Formats: sequence, C-alpha cells, structure tokens
Amino acid sequence: MGDTARFRRLASAACLVVGPALLLATTIVLPWQNDQDAAATLQLAGDETVATQIGDLLAFLGILAMIPATLAVMRVLRRRAPVLALVGGAISIAGWVSAMIIVVTDQINIGLADATGAREEIAAALEGSSAWVLNVVVGGLLLGILVGPIVLGAGLMRARVVTTWAGAAVAASAVLTVAAFAGDLQALDILSSAVFLIGLLPVARLVGSVSDSEWDTGEIPSAAGPHREPVAA
Repeated sequence: MGDTARFRRLASAACLVVGPALLLATTIVLPWQNDQDAAATLQLAGDETVATQIGDLLAFLGILAMIPATLAVMRVLRRRAPVLALVGGAISIAGWVSAMIIVVTDQINIGLADATGAREEIAAALEGSSAWVLNVVVGGLLLGILVGPIVLGAGLMRARVVTTWAGAAVAASAVLTVAAFAGDLQALDILSSAVFLIGLLPVARLVGSVSDSEWDTGEIPSAAGPHREPVAA
C-alpha cells in the first residue's frame, strides 16, 4: 500500500503543477475570443487554425490534469476545512468537465470554417440554434472557473496547511478572470492563469513532501504546526 500511496501522492503533486501550467500556456497560445458572434468566431477559427489546434491540445491536457489536481486539494483540506473542500472541489470539477466544451466547439468551428462559401449560412444556423443544453454546460463552466477557486482558496486559507497567500492567490485568480472578460483583456486572463499556478505551487510542494501515511489518512499537518516548517513562499 505504501508504494501505491507514494505513486498517488507524487502523481497528484505533479498534476498540481502541470495542470495549471498547461492552462497558462493555453491562455497564451489560444486566440482570444470574447463576446464574438458566430460569424466572427468562424472567421477566427479559419484564420488562426494552427494556434487554435495547439491551444485546444494544451487545454485538453490541462483540463485532464486539473481533475486529479482538484481531488488532491480536496484531500489536503478534508480534515481542516471539509465543507469548503467538498463544495469547492465539486464545483471546480464540474467546471473542468464543462470546460471540455471549449475544445470540442473550437474543433467543430475549424471544420465549419473550411466551408468558406457557406460561412454566412452556417453562422446564421448557429445563431438560431435551439440547442439549449449548451447553455447549461456553459453555466457549469462559468460556475466552476469563477466560484470554485474562490471556495478552494478560502479553504486553503482556513486550513492553514500552506502559506496564507497561496489560498489568496487561488481565490484572486477567479476575480482576475472576471475582470479579464469584463474588460476584454487577454493580458489579464494570462495573469489570472499565472496567479492560479503560483497559488497552487505551495500546495504541490506540500503534497510532494508529506509522508505516505499522512497522505493516505488525510492528516496533513498545519504549515505552522510544531512538526513542520512553514511552507516557503
């Protein structure tokens, strides 16, 4: 069981770094889209096909890594902030699952953009579509990326298993995301992803440094506890 616990713990620590790092790369590479109509979206997919393909691949891999990364944060918090861990983790995972719609939609748009002569008709059909379930998925995405980090960040601050600024950074990343889309600023969205990564780095270090028994039981010592030095900033 020890070997299995060690593998799970180290894999979780890796996901806590790789996941947000891939998402940061995604925000840099993927062409910026904000409140565009269907015609403009198809035009962008046709003009920026290579960047969209690379960005979608990075997003897909990053989202996959963020699911076990979120579960790792929940395990870290489950003894000291169980309610925040459960609520924040559930909302975040729902958001990551919903985020796959970005990759799928982009890939469909690339295929549709190839039909240059029919773009106007395709755009009109997309605008008039009655596919309302898509709105539910988008709602799950928004809830996950905007509310999930705030709740988990609050959990990290309450649990005191890592330095306080780490939890604050995770929570602040959601606020920066809102500001980025409200102000139509890609640079701010990139900053949001960078802050999210920075906030999770101390968590990754913690997960990588605890014992296998602590990881299995979820008895994670406080960052300021008598048997553990505070996690470095």
